[in-house]
Amino acid sequence: NLFLCSSQFLFWFAAVPLVVVN
Repeated sequence: NLFLCSSQFLFWFAAVPLVVVN
């Protein structure tokens, strides 16, 4: 569960800048 939560955090950390650029 903790690993999944960490994975979600990393995913958003990478996805947010892409959304901001667009």
